[in-house]
Amino acid sequence: MIVDIRYHLSTLIAVFLALGLGILIGTSINANDVLLNEQSKMIDRIEAQLTELNLERARLKEEAGLAAAETTLYRNFLAALLPELLAGRLDGQYYITAEVKAQELATQVTATLREAGATVHYLSLYYRESESSHLLQAIEEMAAPAVVVVAGELSEPEASWLKKMLLPLSGRVVVAAVNRGWLEQFRAAGLPTVERIDTVIGHWRLVDLLKERGKNGT
Repeated sequence: MIVDIRYHLSTLIAVFLALGLGILIGTSINANDVLLNEQSKMIDRIEAQLTELNLERARLKEEAGLAAAETTLYRNFLAALLPELLAGRLDGQYYITAEVKAQELATQVTATLREAGATVHYLSLYYRESESSHLLQAIEEMAAPAVVVVAGELSEPEASWLKKMLLPLSGRVVVAAVNRGWLEQFRAAGLPTVERIDTVIGHWRLVDLLKERGKNGT
C-alpha cells in the first residue's frame, strides 16, 4: 500500500510538473508572438516615417532649386540693368579705387564707377606702414576728391592698420567690403561704409553714396 501511494504521488507530481511546463512554454510562445507583432508594427511605422521624410526632403530640394534659379535670374536681370541705371550718375567725377586683398572685387567696382561716368585711378595697398604715405601721395598728385577702398577679408591687425591709415581721410573715403564683420569698427569711427560689394545692390549703394557725397561737396 505504501508503495502504491508513493507511486501515485510521483505520478501526480509528474503530471503537475508537465502541466506547469506546458503552461510556461505556451505563455512564452504567446509572449514571443506579441513581441514579434509589436516589433513588426514599429518597423512599419519607422518605414512610413522614413518615406514621409524622403518625400519632404525631395520637395524641399526641388523648392531650393527653384529658389536658386529665380535668384540667379534676378541677379542676372539686375546686372544687365545696372549700366542703364548708373549711366551718367557720376559724370565728371574723379576717384581713386584702392584695393586691399580684393583685386577682383576692386576691378569690378572700378568698372562700375566708370560705367557711371567717373574717371577712376586704380591702385593696390599692402599691409605695411609705408602705405599710408603712398595713399596720401597718390591723392595729392591726382587731386582725387574721394577714395573708394575695396577690402577683402582682413585680420584684426590688418583692419586696425587700415582704419588708422584712413582716419585722416574721413571726409574723402568710403570703405567697401563683402561682409559687415570688421566694417563695424570703421563705421563706429565715422567712416562711411558699403557692405555686400560683391552684389549688384552693393554697387548701386556705392554709386548712390558717392552721388550724394558729391551733391553735398564731401
